[in-house]
Amino acid sequence: MSSRRLAAELAAALAVAAVAPVRAEAPFAFATTPGVLPKEVVPVEYALHLHPDIATRSFSGMQTVTLDVLQPTRSIVMHALERRSNRDATR
Repeated sequence: MSSRRLAAELAAALAVAAVAPVRAEAPFAFATTPGVLPKEVVPVEYALHLHPDIATRSFSGMQTVTLDVLQPTRSIVMHALERRSNRDATR
């Protein structure tokens, strides 16, 4: 490709980019995110520590979830598939 053709294609691409509208994505806001989760309790951070047991093809572990409770609430529901808990704690 000749340098003249390359320069022309680059100029055309820059012209299109300059004319095209540029919009930044809105910052994430849990309150406006669609879904069925209540908006009064917002997950802020998840920490998951897993200990695999290859011999039994299973694992154990610990999960910590940090929540922001924005309004008084009577309950907080945590969902998990086939979860067996030895201990639940709140701080």
